[in-house]
Amino acid sequence: LIMASKEHSGEVEVVLAKAEHDEAFYQIFLLAHQSCLADLIPVFNDQVLSETYGTFVQSIVDGGQVDVNSVSSYYNKGDCKESFFMVALIDGKVVGGAGINPTPNDPAVIRTSQEHSRPTIVKRLAVLSSIGRKGIATKLMKAIESKLAADDVYDTMVLDTTPAHVPAQTFYSKIGFTRKEVIKGIFDMDLVIMFKDVTK
Repeated sequence: LIMASKEHSGEVEVVLAKAEHDEAFYQIFLLAHQSCLADLIPVFNDQVLSETYGTFVQSIVDGGQVDVNSVSSYYNKGDCKESFFMVALIDGKVVGGAGINPTPNDPAVIRTSQEHSRPTIVKRLAVLSSIGRKGIATKLMKAIESKLAADDVYDTMVLDTTPAHVPAQTFYSKIGFTRKEVIKGIFDMDLVIMFKDVTK
């Protein structure tokens, strides 16, 4: 869970992302990770990890994270059952987004597939933080879960976060995710794997 800042006031609507939403979500994702970098560098207490995460953020700026630049076309293919991206809107403005994507080689998916036959990974959850307590991230995750249950392609949502990102772990626990284990992931950084059965 990554948060950025901006002002909005209406009700939250969650829809499948369209091309017109791409640039706004990219800006939210970039702002959120720049903020997260500033928050996590002191926690990393490791120059190499700090620099590596900084390189990841710079790759967002440079367009190196291809899916983030155009979430609608990257994720929403065909009938939008195996892969999709949803955005949260307030007054027609994008205030957050998240998607799922079949990523069989992702370490979190590999570890979870040992116990769950059809896992998929939650990707790129990011929301604006300064618009009041509207539960944007919760509404996004519930919309994704409902769609997964209705489509019946996957049985489990999987995600990862850093051990230092305690608020994210708390949030995911509150919406029904279970902590599975800590593994070495991208940047050789410890990642907390969490999962939720969407068939219940």
